[in-house]
Amino acid sequence: MFGNGHQGAIGLGRLEVIADPSKVRVLLEDWLEWCEQFHVAVEAPRGEDDGELWKLVFENADCLGAIHASRLQDAEPALVRVLQESGRLRVFADPAEARGNLLWFVRGVETRVAWPGGAVDDELLSSSRAPWVFLGGATAELPAGMAQVLAALRSDARRPTDEELEEVFARKEARPVFQREVQSVRDVLPVTSGDATFVDLDEEARELALWSTLVGEGTLDLERAIRLAAERLRAQGWLEYQQLRQASENYRTIEECLLSARRRGARFDRPRSGHIRAIAADVTALTAADWRDCVMGGIAGEERIHRSQAIRQAFQYAQEVYGLRMQRLRTEGRPERAIKSAINSCVRQGYLQRDGAAYLIRRAEHGKPLLRGVIDVTERDVPTPSEASPDARAVEAPAAAEPQHEHAPVTVESVAPSTAPAEGAAEGAATSETTAPSEVTAAVTAAVTAEPPSETTAVAAPEGPEEESGQQRAALLDRKLFELEFPTRTLNWAERKGITTIAELVAFDPDAFAQERNVGRLTVRQTRAALEEALGTTWERARAALASGAPAGDEPEPPSSEGSVEEETATVGGAAGWASCARTLGDRLREVPLEELELPARMRTFAAEQGLTTVGQLLAFGYEDLRARPNLGRKSLSDTLDAIQDYLSQREAPAQYATFLDSWRAQLTNLKPVHRLVVSRRAGAHGPRETLEEIAGMLGLTRERVRQIEGRVVERLQQKARWRSALLRRLGAAFGGARALPLTLLAEEPWWQGIDQQVALLGYVLRHVLRGDYQLFEAPSGATYVALFSRDAFDAALASAKTRIEHLEFPVAYDAVLDILRDECDALDPSLLDEMEGALQELLLLDERDPTQVNGFGRYRDAAVIAFLNAQDEPVPVSLLEEKVGRGGLPDEVLYFKRGVVGLKKHFPDFDDWAERLVPAVVDVMNQLPAGRQWLVPELHEELRARELLPDWMGHWHLASLLRSSGRVEYLGRLRVALRGGGQQQERLRFEDLFLELLEDAGSPLPFDELLRQARTRSDVREETAKILLNQAPFVRLDEARIGLVERDIPGGPEAVAVAVDAVAAHLAQTQRGLTPHQATLLVQRLSEVHAGWSRQLVVSLLRSEASLRIDRSKNIGLDEWDDSRCPTRAEFLRREVARAGGQLAIDQAQARMAELYGRAPDRGQLGALAAEVGLQLTGTELTHSPDAAPATTPPVAAPPTDAPPAAAQPVAAPPADAQPVTAQPATTPPVAAAPTDAPPA
Repeated sequence: MFGNGHQGAIGLGRLEVIADPSKVRVLLEDWLEWCEQFHVAVEAPRGEDDGELWKLVFENADCLGAIHASRLQDAEPALVRVLQESGRLRVFADPAEARGNLLWFVRGVETRVAWPGGAVDDELLSSSRAPWVFLGGATAELPAGMAQVLAALRSDARRPTDEELEEVFARKEARPVFQREVQSVRDVLPVTSGDATFVDLDEEARELALWSTLVGEGTLDLERAIRLAAERLRAQGWLEYQQLRQASENYRTIEECLLSARRRGARFDRPRSGHIRAIAADVTALTAADWRDCVMGGIAGEERIHRSQAIRQAFQYAQEVYGLRMQRLRTEGRPERAIKSAINSCVRQGYLQRDGAAYLIRRAEHGKPLLRGVIDVTERDVPTPSEASPDARAVEAPAAAEPQHEHAPVTVESVAPSTAPAEGAAEGAATSETTAPSEVTAAVTAAVTAEPPSETTAVAAPEGPEEESGQQRAALLDRKLFELEFPTRTLNWAERKGITTIAELVAFDPDAFAQERNVGRLTVRQTRAALEEALGTTWERARAALASGAPAGDEPEPPSSEGSVEEETATVGGAAGWASCARTLGDRLREVPLEELELPARMRTFAAEQGLTTVGQLLAFGYEDLRARPNLGRKSLSDTLDAIQDYLSQREAPAQYATFLDSWRAQLTNLKPVHRLVVSRRAGAHGPRETLEEIAGMLGLTRERVRQIEGRVVERLQQKARWRSALLRRLGAAFGGARALPLTLLAEEPWWQGIDQQVALLGYVLRHVLRGDYQLFEAPSGATYVALFSRDAFDAALASAKTRIEHLEFPVAYDAVLDILRDECDALDPSLLDEMEGALQELLLLDERDPTQVNGFGRYRDAAVIAFLNAQDEPVPVSLLEEKVGRGGLPDEVLYFKRGVVGLKKHFPDFDDWAERLVPAVVDVMNQLPAGRQWLVPELHEELRARELLPDWMGHWHLASLLRSSGRVEYLGRLRVALRGGGQQQERLRFEDLFLELLEDAGSPLPFDELLRQARTRSDVREETAKILLNQAPFVRLDEARIGLVERDIPGGPEAVAVAVDAVAAHLAQTQRGLTPHQATLLVQRLSEVHAGWSRQLVVSLLRSEASLRIDRSKNIGLDEWDDSRCPTRAEFLRREVARAGGQLAIDQAQARMAELYGRAPDRGQLGALAAEVGLQLTGTELTHSPDAAPATTPPVAAPPTDAPPAAAQPVAAPPADAQPVTAQPATTPPVAAAPTDAPPA
């Protein structure tokens, strides 16, 4: 096939048509690597950002001969300048004559030609809108028509004249325009009369109107501010004047209002004398449009700017222009989050362009502000097309005529000259949906079809018995898979994929099949053998024939080419296979470095000892010569031939992976299960990284054996040169020239999605596979970075910055400190400026009155804190301490005496003696339970108090201070401690995570008592706390005892949950009355057979987690938008039933009605207690009104709704208030009675 052309010469006149964009890209990449020089003929040159093809062209610019353009009018000026300066731009002598699109590649005496089926634009390699035509052969033996076309392209091309270049450079590049939106006054004012004017407004409304017209303009001269505000008010119909004079009423009114507002300082301030600025001082006052303006205003020109620097400049712009009253941009604070969101919005709208994950380029120009709410349209106020918003321009601009690009009207997969007569080509042109062929395409088609048959040209198959054979093969493709003897794993895989016939299996890519889960090498070999034995041809050839519409096996034998021989002989073993491979391997593959092949370890060692670097040098050794070498046997030589075959197949169709995690899993597919488990657990791919000892204990192996397995797998991963190259290329593209990248920012790239959740795995791959080219390190803030340097380099730069700051003469401006930090970051990466600033924040002594001034550097604040506390006779509140020395962290010497009260050891009587007595006792208590348990200090305090070791005055805060200072236990914060050990710092347990871990480890629901018992072996968990946590997602109470997980343990899964919640919500919205737990359970149980087994506890637990519903203390269910659940209490329900019965109700009837509503009937004692609550009395067998109680009033009966009930298996009857529940007929199960309620329907 022509796809193997990169392995050798292409037969004379060999022509192929390919419509699959991925195959086209692979072939173009191979040709670009093969050629010594290539040329591109297009209608107009494009830039690297204009599509995948142009990206390929400029990535291989070192061998680009020239770009031949039909015209330069549509070309980008910057690109034309670059091409002209490099001498690689040509135009045709007659620009009016369209030349179409063509690429040709030259190496020695060979020439290859490719011409696309359409315009060379951004969609050419991303859509299959038209096929590509490929042709190649010896230059001297090309068809006459093709040779004439290439000669004409060369002879007619010339360098562009100065006049043509000046015309291009004089044309301004079309760029998007960013326009800040000026709010309409009517959008910010309260509701006003339609004919109100500015003069009619009160003082507050006038100020707000002026603010809306001037906010975002920054500092203005007072005169300019008055006139600008008046002009915009007039445009919106709030003012009327012909000429604004200083003596006019409108001018004086605006001036007085602005001066008054400036004095108040809420919406206006005075940055300097004679000026005014409309401000949005609070961060919440800035809208998303305002933040976009800050981003675009903060980025100067088109310079390439780091994302972190863009965020800083946008924040400074907000301070200067919008008057934002925040001194410092805090990491992940509200301004930073808003600016990041605005940057993403600007990228989506085309105002900014990403350059990797770390850099931005500004593409849009600043246009005039876009005034909203204009009603008084004059010629001066009508915005020009250049001033219109991007959205408006997009709607108003007529669709540009799509240029007509020529391409070959070929509709078959592969065409041989002798079997494609000119009439057939004409017929194809008549049926093609593309435009008429260009001169180039027509000439090539005529030249190829007119060429007489050659010896290597395929001949059309004769009619007769062959036709019957083709029908038999077609029938074979329709057979079911189980009719052939395929491996069980293949049949299971096919069932999962929905593949049932031989044809569907043939259509599946064999390379992709080898990467499937649970498909190993043996399964692939057995499947291929069974399939090819039945078809009588290879899987690949059958697949290609099926894609072209011919039955498998009907395609003619391809011409003998060097590439096909290489592929076949590489699979032959023994001396014959080695000799054949050495004899037939193309010159190009002989130059392939050995490091790109996955050679076996012994062969790699041999090559290193002999100094061999290329495949050709290795194949120069004979088979028997290699067999005689020490440590080289038949298996090593066979594996070497397999490695060559793998390399050939990967070059033919390199694997494509959607994400990094997919690519990692693919590399482990063909490993043995034990090897895959070892490297996965060592890499931390499925949880925390495990030690060699832990894995050895689990597998029953020695530590050394596990280490050997890991080393072997790592060595194999390092040999996957293509994967390593792909990783380096992906990282380089994401970095975009940066030297460090936050892991969270890298995870925003689609291919690296989810990598921030696999930090250990990424570190393992960077360290072992990429061998330290990139490194992971954790910054002082706790953020993880991928960088081209280590944490040591960052620490060295930070130490250098500290030294330089210490030598400053204080006081200094804060900007002087930032300048030093920026200088140190320049050698690393600008994104680390925030990290350095945060690391030094506690060492900077800022002026309390002017935070922009630094009065000193070092542990000044710590010293001030200790000095203040030393001057106190007793512990002091933290609020008082912060009032004196400012907010910030506290030094280790400070002790807590109770919540919010701190002091020093001097305030703790006999601190050292108590530490010596109590700390060993605490350690003894902690050793009584398994290591790793986390203890609450109040828990330890109670234990020591039980042992009578504590005085009355010592609380748990005192004990926490003793333990924190002892060094024998690890203080985890929030009064939680743990024993030191293991060499790793523990993290404080979150109870929710603890319960989740226990349930996941159990693999099934657990009784509440058992779950609490297991949790208490890890930390002290209160029963009340556990009940609160386990009553919300992701947990669910399955019944009276068991606790499970929502995603795992609910019968029917998430789909059943969604159906149940929707049914309950629909019923509540329909009836406008709440449901008791019993009613809700009956409603859900009637939905399906799956729901029939749900318990009341399960239903209530699920509904409790639904945000659209509310559940009161009695577990009655209502809509969240209601003020209450709209369900009566039991006592109120009883009172209403007695009132409805005329003042007397039999006890058994009352119990039956309550059982119908609440699921169970109260006994006589409970009934009496409920009656007493609402003034009823229990006499004999009846309930009556108490003589002393006021007569009960019966609310009016509400008519039941006439609408259809909510979609459920059986609706719940909804009786009116104070009416006896109605039974739905017919029904196999008594329907649920809807409870009456005081609240009228909403």
